[in-house]
Amino acid sequence: MKPASTGSGFAWDDAGHTCAHKYLLPKVFEILDSFRKVNDTNRIFDLGCGNGSVTNALVLKGFQAQGIDASEVVEHVFLPRQYARTLFDLIEPGGIAVLSTPYHGYLKNLVMALTGTLDKHFDVLHDYGHIKFWSVKTLSKLLKEVGFDKDLHFYYAGRVPFLSKSMIVVAHKPR
Repeated sequence: MKPASTGSGFAWDDAGHTCAHKYLLPKVFEILDSFRKVNDTNRIFDLGCGNGSVTNALVLKGFQAQGIDASEVVEHVFLPRQYARTLFDLIEPGGIAVLSTPYHGYLKNLVMALTGTLDKHFDVLHDYGHIKFWSVKTLSKLLKEVGFDKDLHFYYAGRVPFLSKSMIVVAHKPR
């Protein structure tokens, strides 16, 4: 799956998963299944659903899922606090936000710098690419600032934890 060349950069040319879904979806399903058992709910709102492939996968797993996308994922937004406030407001009290984003920790960035892959990774010439690069510290600060519980749970996907491709955070909205 890749963005179609439409001038806006936000259209998709197919309904398939990206290569990242291979390592992200199993962990996301595990997180959501455990939450569903504890809270007896299966309602999901997929904010930043892209072409809808993950929303469809959630429906096929028995969730009541709906999605919307305006390229509204945390690594693409110009106003991360506005994004986080919107996310917080969309969740019912006692609900959770499950957010995935590329992982950028100190050790991973250091390894990329030492191996000469840092410039490629942070390619500023990639149209419609990532404009925010989140670490556990910065994403935690953002989510706590808008009201999510201080007890955030981070999971890693793709490669080994401190060199992971992505991180997934589960943030609880207080009741």
